[in-house]
Amino acid sequence: MKHSIRQTLLCLGLVAAHAFAAPEYDIIDLGTLGGSWAQANGLNNVGQVVGSSQDAEGREQAFVWQNGCISGLGFLPEGTYSRAMDINDHGDITGQAQVSPTSHQAFIYSNRSMTPIGTLGGANSIGRAINNRGTITGSSGISNSVNNHTFVWKKGNHTQIPPFGVSQSCDSYGINEDDRICGTTFVYSPNPRWWPYVWHDDNGNGVHDFGEMKLLGNMGVKNSVGEFAGANAINNHGWVVGWTSITNYYNPQHAFLVVPSNGVWKLPSYSNTDPTNLLMRSLGTLGTPTNNSCANAINDHAWIVGRSETETGQTNAFLWRDEVMHNLNDLIATNSGWELTTATGINNANEIIGNGLRNGQPKAFILRRQGRIHDLQPTYETNATWITTNELNEVTTQHILRVIAYDIQWSGVWSTNIDERHDFTVEASPSPQLADWQPLEPATQWPTTQNHWSLAVPANTRTRFYRVKAQPIVEPEPDP
Repeated sequence: MKHSIRQTLLCLGLVAAHAFAAPEYDIIDLGTLGGSWAQANGLNNVGQVVGSSQDAEGREQAFVWQNGCISGLGFLPEGTYSRAMDINDHGDITGQAQVSPTSHQAFIYSNRSMTPIGTLGGANSIGRAINNRGTITGSSGISNSVNNHTFVWKKGNHTQIPPFGVSQSCDSYGINEDDRICGTTFVYSPNPRWWPYVWHDDNGNGVHDFGEMKLLGNMGVKNSVGEFAGANAINNHGWVVGWTSITNYYNPQHAFLVVPSNGVWKLPSYSNTDPTNLLMRSLGTLGTPTNNSCANAINDHAWIVGRSETETGQTNAFLWRDEVMHNLNDLIATNSGWELTTATGINNANEIIGNGLRNGQPKAFILRRQGRIHDLQPTYETNATWITTNELNEVTTQHILRVIAYDIQWSGVWSTNIDERHDFTVEASPSPQLADWQPLEPATQWPTTQNHWSLAVPANTRTRFYRVKAQPIVEPEPDP
């Protein structure tokens, strides 16, 4: 079997001084499966995106996108509909697919095979999030009811999580690596209340027990006509994001962030039915306080993405970081032809996915900085010490640091074939010109199957660029 070298990707330019110049992000159209639209729903830490697209036959079909290639996941045997919602770092995918004319069920897609995982007794279910343990969470109908309950599916077994308020609904939207989930539940009270929650199987018995659902409340007003909020994502530090009403009405809604305090997510002001959460903060909007916003995802660096109305009432995608909400349309080229309307995911490489309009057509996108080198750690040494005095004979010292090495890490996924393995070569150049690139010395160290490398920086080097080249490993042909 013959394999060709993958396209060479310029991954990162490392220079003596760093400064972001506009645009900060490159935008990539994920394409479609042959139809006119696509939507991005999930993103993992190796840059794979999942969602759904209209295919050439006009059906909605789940897809996975990777390094410029979009591939349909197909359908279950009796179905003509599928939608992917999330993907973990191993390439396992969850979502929803049609299993019969009257039933749509959550699925797991693994080893190129789509398998329904069933329901809690009702006709329909949907998988919304999956972690690297393969645990799936989502919502399912239950027997003889129009309401949903949250489920956690692990190693083939369902845990049913009912709503806090009986005879109502409960939905799940996010999960972290500790199998801690977040979502929205009806809370019984004299007034209609929908609150976000965090749930974890604290005693590990595989069932829901009283006290394992932690209500988050909202930023509403005590004893109001109704309080509303919902949680959409939770990161590995237990930080939760979503949306909350900020008055005693459904609107306006603001994106929120809740950071737990010593393992507690809600500190009530007066009673368990008081909506006020002292740990919950509004992230604001791209417009005024009377506009709406919603947070959809958070990574482990506390970068948050979602959607917000502007002062003119338009809905735009946002990135919240370092206490500031940015309109993502301001971080891409002004002549791109795109209007980014919502951001749905962000990974730990700070890549962002979402949906918008490209020249007026609904499309899905991924925002990337140049390349797939996703982490860089410098090693410094003290190169010199300057000693100076002033007119008052005060002595000061200043230590001059120099970067002597970098530990560089990159993605191991370079094709739409998740199972394909690659060799890598790290090259350096004093300029980004193609003729100047050379493998790092000594040449005998390349290629490597590792996804990281520690490289020394030559003395007196002020500017140097690095890139990674990937080539598929040629597997031996089986004997006839």
